[in-house]
Amino acid sequence: MGMNRLARRAFTLVELLVVIAIIGILVSLTLPAVQEARESARRVQCQNNFKQWGLAMHMYHDAQKRLPIGVDANVSQPLGTGMQWTFRARLLPYMEANNTYNNIDFKNYPYCFNASAAAGINNPSDDSLVFYHCPSDPLQKGIYPDYGGAAYICTEYMGVSSGASDQYPYDGTFYVNSKVKFADFSDGLSNTAVMGERGIPKDLFWGWATCGATSYDVYLSMQYGFAKGKPNVTPDLAHFWSYHRGGAQFVFGDGSVRMVRYNTSYNILVGICTIKGQEALGDF
Repeated sequence: MGMNRLARRAFTLVELLVVIAIIGILVSLTLPAVQEARESARRVQCQNNFKQWGLAMHMYHDAQKRLPIGVDANVSQPLGTGMQWTFRARLLPYMEANNTYNNIDFKNYPYCFNASAAAGINNPSDDSLVFYHCPSDPLQKGIYPDYGGAAYICTEYMGVSSGASDQYPYDGTFYVNSKVKFADFSDGLSNTAVMGERGIPKDLFWGWATCGATSYDVYLSMQYGFAKGKPNVTPDLAHFWSYHRGGAQFVFGDGSVRMVRYNTSYNILVGICTIKGQEALGDF
């Protein structure tokens, strides 16, 4: 006796198209949430990097009774004509980066990388350390391949030199031959930003982390404002900005990390970048 077979009904073309359309709508609704979750995770990692910098500054200050020199320009090789070690290089041993730090010879000018090469040790300026990089920046870990015989890793994390001016005298934390102490922060450590973000330029020629040649490798001020920038626009070298939505993260003198919004009042932006301006700060 034969077995009855149930007739199988296939999807019609219209039904198949409806299913595909529903799947497409679900994906379009889900994708932004996934992207936002990923950016949130990247923002937290960036924040953790800044917390490491803030903690390292406090440990350095405890040991040296001041913060590190922003960039130590030699008398015979002023900033812009030679290669100088940045304040980030001096903080390395307080961030468990002793291998890189031990390859640095702070006494040699003007070519800080050549001193290492001459001694037969590794070039420290191309070491890619996790706390150099904002994971939201598509150019993170970018290395300028060759300048004077060495390669240079870039970073988004810049020192704060001043409020409304990027010229001497500076009224911020890090600049040429700066030797700032926490006691100098009469505005209060919690009210003063000491480092902030700037996206890495597309040409990778600026923002060198360990050994820099110009102020745009080391520190920035609020002179040129605070707004979303682009990696291929030269004027955006001169101001803070990030790939985070709506603003950039800054670490303050007390070690706290805050997202500062682009729509923050310019007077407040200038105020948080000075160590003793005695400005009245509002919300930011």
